[in-house]
Amino acid sequence: MVTTRALALLCVGVVLAAARPVAAFHTVFHFQVDRFELDGNTFGAADGTADLVDEFDGDSYSDGWNHLFGTVSESDGTLHVQSPGEHYSVGFPVDVSEAMSQWHMTLDEGNAVLTSYWLPPVLTPGSSMHMTLALAGLGTHAEYVGLHVQQLEEGAVIGLHVFEADQQTGSWRVLGIETIPFDPAWVSDRLVLRLGVSSGTVFAAYSLDGGLTFQVPFAAAPILNDMAVGRVLLGADPNTPAEPRCGDGRVDPGEACDAGEQPSACCTRACTSIDADGDGVCDPKDDCPAASDPAQTDTDGDGLGDACDPCTVIAAGQSQWRRPLVAVTHVNDGRPGNESLRVSGTFALAGNGIIDPVVTGAQLTLRSTKDGSTIAIDLPAGAYAAPGPGWSADKSGNAFTFTDRRPGGTSGVRRMTVRRYDDGTVRIGVSGRGSFNFGEWSFPPIDTAVAFGNTPGACGEVAFQRKCAFPASKKIVCR
Repeated sequence: MVTTRALALLCVGVVLAAARPVAAFHTVFHFQVDRFELDGNTFGAADGTADLVDEFDGDSYSDGWNHLFGTVSESDGTLHVQSPGEHYSVGFPVDVSEAMSQWHMTLDEGNAVLTSYWLPPVLTPGSSMHMTLALAGLGTHAEYVGLHVQQLEEGAVIGLHVFEADQQTGSWRVLGIETIPFDPAWVSDRLVLRLGVSSGTVFAAYSLDGGLTFQVPFAAAPILNDMAVGRVLLGADPNTPAEPRCGDGRVDPGEACDAGEQPSACCTRACTSIDADGDGVCDPKDDCPAASDPAQTDTDGDGLGDACDPCTVIAAGQSQWRRPLVAVTHVNDGRPGNESLRVSGTFALAGNGIIDPVVTGAQLTLRSTKDGSTIAIDLPAGAYAAPGPGWSADKSGNAFTFTDRRPGGTSGVRRMTVRRYDDGTVRIGVSGRGSFNFGEWSFPPIDTAVAFGNTPGACGEVAFQRKCAFPASKKIVCR
């Protein structure tokens, strides 16, 4: 038969051998125990009156406890377990500060109730405080039954953790974990953790009011058959903060997003958000990728948000153009700046729409309904003076011409004609040469909008109903 001393030494050996050093990390924690009680077993009758009491009111905890890991001290009537801890792996990295009882219980000598009183805990990310019963026997295995208070990513919990450890291999196996929500604000006095040994099981209870009332929400944990002696551990073992890694599904500091192992439409492989305007809507889903519009308001339902739509109020005449045309030649011919552009059509103004581009200028918007790619060309207001840009008007005040004879024109546009007729319709014509990057836009069509200032009625917008032709001659034609 193994001696009690040998079993006690075995328990210590299991704790030390089963934990293995890991790479350093840093956690900050400080928990305090101001009383420990044991009722029953080798210390007396299990009658509700404590047989062993430690008030931690000396200068050192060494009269009843052994230093096991990390930073442990006794002062001001409390046992302090705090950072820095020692770094070990118990199947996952932990940062441990811990004291272990010098005395032990022999499990075949009767029931026992162990109670520790903790000052209201301050939980930091990943932190965990616990009272654990460490059990050992004749074999290589040990069992740990602990009541833990933990701060997890999804919130704080209190739970009963049961592990089996193998001192030869250093491996750990989870036998059971049961948790319930916990909020430190619920503690009205001291937080009391209690473990009881009875009939081959360990039960767990806790109190939020200093021990006046207890809650027993967890199922009792069975003690493994070959366990013979037990000691108590008081300590803290926060989980190591996970190393920031793009692609792990967690938004770490310095990451704008994290879509998991694969990038998403809104998150790059470098965990940067694809949100050019910073409005919280990623570019592929944003109806105005270059203009902030968190509400994504789209009055006319054309897929272009009001924040960047030059024509938001669409009457029938404004959207039903006569003879609409967008034509681009020399597409992808290998000669930068060689694409030629023509846009034309006739539409009706709405309401009190008034045209005077000498005062308002004109805005031409070409947008692919394939991928939302947009070219917005702003032809500035002002009278023409060679070489431009500028507008000239005929004597009737109904015909206007924009001219820019400078190399490259205005975003490639060199000329625009605008004529208003007596029936309220307007005919526009645009011509230019430059790099318009239409090569990816050929299917489906390129929608077109023309606006004159901010008056809602002074604009027209056409959505082509047929696909644009993109023949072998490197020409796009939308009619």
